[in-house]
Amino acid sequence: MNTEPNKRFLGVLLVVYWAAVGYFPFVLISYWRGYRTAIGCPQNDDCYVPGSEHLLGLELMIATAAILFWPLASIKLYVAVRMIFTNR
Repeated sequence: MNTEPNKRFLGVLLVVYWAAVGYFPFVLISYWRGYRTAIGCPQNDDCYVPGSEHLLGLELMIATAAILFWPLASIKLYVAVRMIFTNR
């Protein structure tokens, strides 16, 4: 049984997975923007409407996700891409 196609498939799957992990902070930013719009916050000003107290938690979650996931995702993507190209 030839395992070379399986290795390539797993390599591609790893790249897709870690790209999704790296994209996760952008999903949170999109949710944050949608939430601001939904509760009626001004576009470029501070927001003092009911429900805006949750925005700080979302901002902290976005920053934490970016700090934790981006270095990890970039390292894993580098290793996966290197693995794919060295196996050719």
